[in-house]
Amino acid sequence: MKRTDYPLRIDIVGRNAPPDFKAKDNIFYHGKVKDSLPLLRDADLVVVNGGFSAVSEAFYMRKPMIVIPVPNHAEQWINARTVEHLGVGIMANENNYEDKIIETIAANSSFHEAYGKLSGVKNGAEGASEVILGMAK
Repeated sequence: MKRTDYPLRIDIVGRNAPPDFKAKDNIFYHGKVKDSLPLLRDADLVVVNGGFSAVSEAFYMRKPMIVIPVPNHAEQWINARTVEHLGVGIMANENNYEDKIIETIAANSSFHEAYGKLSGVKNGAEGASEVILGMAK
């Protein structure tokens, strides 16, 4: 990263720190991890790939996000576009994600407002059981 003086805590999941990166108090590269929830709890902004797990974890925690779809993975592009459509984050790529961090910080309050406008996220298992019980009656 060229810039490191960001006013927020930024957690970058799924990417290792660049070789020339000097550790900072507010920027954390986590590489690939199986359970990112504990890592993201304190983040103000997350940078994730476009996989469903990474996006849904950030969404569940209501974190503004920058989604970088893995090239040639159409479902990740769709996930990133959905995040943008909902107004809770933006899509980036390997070449522009640092510029997108600056853009996201400037618009941080609008992402939180967008989360506030979304209707409650229901428990998927509970919803499915309600449908099955309704069909059984």
